[in-house]
Amino acid sequence: MRAFFLCMLIVSVLAVVYDFWAAVSDMAHNQYQGRHDLLDTSRPQPEHLSPHFGLTPMELASCDPYIANAYEQAVYDGYKLGTGYFGRQRRYFALAGLLFVTSCCGIGAIRKGKENLV
Repeated sequence: MRAFFLCMLIVSVLAVVYDFWAAVSDMAHNQYQGRHDLLDTSRPQPEHLSPHFGLTPMELASCDPYIANAYEQAVYDGYKLGTGYFGRQRRYFALAGLLFVTSCCGIGAIRKGKENLV
């Protein structure tokens, strides 16, 4: 039983390390929040530095309506995917934390049980 809890402990630590590594590698390429904010006309628009960070509504007005609509839909889809991914990542960290606490409690209970037998 002790081996099971030790294995759970190792898996919980490795899972957090892996998910952190995956999140950092995705973070550099995912600007869903910034692009979504640029399309929000209810807030003041920031100084636009580069089209890499997204297009403003004024810039989209100069494009073909078909292309502008496709861009807006792609930004909204990216926003939904990004927020869903972020939510999944938070649940994954919570699950890894629960696994870590459970394995520590299990190892502690096994140690207490051995002390009571002696």
